[in-house]
Amino acid sequence: MNEAVPTGERALPAADSRPVLTSGRKDCVSTTVDVRIFKEIAHMPVVADKTLDCLGLFCPMPIVKTREALKHMDPGQVLEVTSDDPGSEADMKSWSMRTGNELLEMQRNGAVFRFFVRKAR
Repeated sequence: MNEAVPTGERALPAADSRPVLTSGRKDCVSTTVDVRIFKEIAHMPVVADKTLDCLGLFCPMPIVKTREALKHMDPGQVLEVTSDDPGSEADMKSWSMRTGNELLEMQRNGAVFRFFVRKAR
C-alpha cells in the first residue's frame, strides 16, 4: 500500500486538503510549501527602523529630507516618512524608481501621506 517516493519529494496523505505549492525541482529539500504562511506574511504591517516628519514641507524638501535620512541608514532598513505635500505621492514614486530604493507601502489619511521606503544600497 505504501508507494515509494523519490528522494527529495514528500507525499501528502490523501485526506490532507491544505493548500500547497509544489516545486518541480528535484534538488529541493522540501517540495511542499504551505500557502497560508505566504498569506500571513503578506498581511503583516511594515515596521519602520526610523521615522521622518515632513509635515509642512513642500517640494522638493520631503524628497531631500528622505534622501538625507537614508544616507545614515543601512541597506534593508525601512524609513517611514509623513508628508502633507499634495505632490509627494508622485514625487516619492518617481524618486524611488530612479534611485532603486523600494517604496514598500503608501497610505493616505486625509491630506497626510505616509510612505515606507526600504533602503536599497
